[in-house]
Amino acid sequence: MEAECCALAGTDCRPTPLRRRAGRPQLKRDPLDGTMSSEVNSVSCKRHGPQPETFVCQHIVQSLHDRRPVGFFWSSETPSARPDAWCSACNQRVAATGGEWTPEAEAEAEAGVTVLCGACYDEAKSLAGF
Repeated sequence: MEAECCALAGTDCRPTPLRRRAGRPQLKRDPLDGTMSSEVNSVSCKRHGPQPETFVCQHIVQSLHDRRPVGFFWSSETPSARPDAWCSACNQRVAATGGEWTPEAEAEAEAGVTVLCGACYDEAKSLAGF
């Protein structure tokens, strides 16, 4: 299945049923509330062409627009080369709820999950210093 990577165009094209599970050792619940999938879907990025599909919080996408690092957190338990990722602000909000991605924490964080192509993901990760 191939979708269009439109995160850099400012729209959210996340296919909700395709979100993969991302855990983090100190988190008790997956921030993206998905299920593990070994299937790698692809997206067609306007900048990079066909790429593997990745999922990040909206703040990481915004960092690509304004070139301001916002942190980059991911699960060390996820075997994927590009696991789901979230920013420092989202990570702090979840830590404040005891490691739970509660509906309140998600609302406070405005934790919109967005699809990025693999190359955009790598760029955001690099911008954050990784």
